[in-house]
Amino acid sequence: MQFNTRNFSELVQRQAAAIQGRARQLLDFSIGSVLRAIVESNAGIALWLQSEALRVLLTTRAATSSGADLDSFVGDYGLSRLGAQSSIGTVTFSRYTPSAQAIIPVGALVKTLDGALTFQVVADSSNSAFNSGFNGYVLGAGIASLSVPVEALNPGAASNIAANFIGLIASSIPYVDTVTNAGAISGGGDAESDDSLRARFVNYILSLSRGTVAAIIFAVTNLRLGLQATVVENENFDGTPNPGFLCVTVSTSDATNPVPPDAVLAQAMKEVDAYRAGGIWAGCFACKVQPINVQMQLTMAPGYDQQKLVGDVGQTIRGYINTLPLGAPLYQSKLTQLALSTSPGVLAVILLQITPGNPGTDVPADPRTILRANIIEVS
Repeated sequence: MQFNTRNFSELVQRQAAAIQGRARQLLDFSIGSVLRAIVESNAGIALWLQSEALRVLLTTRAATSSGADLDSFVGDYGLSRLGAQSSIGTVTFSRYTPSAQAIIPVGALVKTLDGALTFQVVADSSNSAFNSGFNGYVLGAGIASLSVPVEALNPGAASNIAANFIGLIASSIPYVDTVTNAGAISGGGDAESDDSLRARFVNYILSLSRGTVAAIIFAVTNLRLGLQATVVENENFDGTPNPGFLCVTVSTSDATNPVPPDAVLAQAMKEVDAYRAGGIWAGCFACKVQPINVQMQLTMAPGYDQQKLVGDVGQTIRGYINTLPLGAPLYQSKLTQLALSTSPGVLAVILLQITPGNPGTDVPADPRTILRANIIEVS
């Protein structure tokens, strides 16, 4: 709904024009006149009424409300905002003298080298070193190191860290000397944004009639923050025909690793089974990741730091590709536009090569594939 508002001057002018149009002679609307005072007081009251109407709209409509007001609105329909998510990964505990048995308890704390982020050891019964009796992981005598799963104490995107950032043991663990993370700790995400909640609310309303494509997509994306899903009807994951089959592809919004874990796919399959129509078969599959290589040549204006411009353009292109959702195409004109808008110092752009594909052709949409940047060469 478009709400047409007026400022104070417009309200005064419109009143004066309406009054003058119905009068038989010219009226005095000069500053200090009685008519002008009446018109301006009316305009003031109209502005107040207008602000009250806007206040109502901002708190009672999902499209215009935000924050707690939006939470209250969707809560009336039984929907809630997805909370922040903690990053998870693996750390390796090591020791200099592996002569005695050590126990790494569940809940043991480790920190990044700067002490800013804290992670705790979590239970994993599939790990052969896990012992439920000790409620921890057994580092046997003669074994110098052991890798165990950890989870960030404070959820959010800030809990995602690169490899080798963890290096402090914050809990007392006898016979263990060091800790590090050989790989990245990822999967953390901030609480669902207002825009994402509004979009999910629409799918939620559509999902109330189960058995529809919108309902199945909602069922999957409602599992956890950052999940994306597409549905292809009457086809297998490899594209071969299969009448009556729903191919559900699932991805995460992770920029570097959008492939969801097997456990998430299993949960998604349970949800799809609960939403699909009778007599329809379905399967949940992890997305295919298509690496994108871009080779681009810039014409740069004099007086600019060319090395910085090249780096900024490359970072902009990589960031854009890594935020494309599941099934989205890549338009080459968009890459040119992004490069030109990065800085006034970029005068012209030539796309030398995009893999897969050729210069002049876009990377088409594929509902089972997510695009991610691989090698971005800018010169």
